[in-house]
Amino acid sequence: MKHGRRVVRTRTLLALGFVTALAAVGCVDGDSPTRSGTSGIGGGASALLVGQWSRTVVFDDDAGDIHSSRTIWRFDDDSSAKRTVIATSVAAGITDTVSTNARWEATATQVTITYQQPDSGAVTFPYTVHLSTLTLGGVQFVRDE
Repeated sequence: MKHGRRVVRTRTLLALGFVTALAAVGCVDGDSPTRSGTSGIGGGASALLVGQWSRTVVFDDDAGDIHSSRTIWRFDDDSSAKRTVIATSVAAGITDTVSTNARWEATATQVTITYQQPDSGAVTFPYTVHLSTLTLGGVQFVRDE
């Protein structure tokens, strides 16, 4: 019996890791582009990125446990950004939160996010904003504020 719990816990932790990776990469198709940004930040259509955006995914694993993953992007008008991923296993009552600080810069159709220490690297996503929906790299987020 103890061994069975260990397998479920391992699957749960693997599923939480998978959800975190999925949220970070963004591999779900979005809606068709309706408006993209302009060069720079703080003005024009790229100012539409400023604010907090979130997306929640709920799924069950092979063991029947229900998981949720919430990704929150916050883009501030001073070029700072923060990504927070909250992964939860409902049955196990485990929640894992990971936050990453970054800087952002938008062009006409893309936003480049450069991660700050202790993280590193940069990613560039195509983006569009339609009403209260941000499509970032093909993944849809809803404006929180």
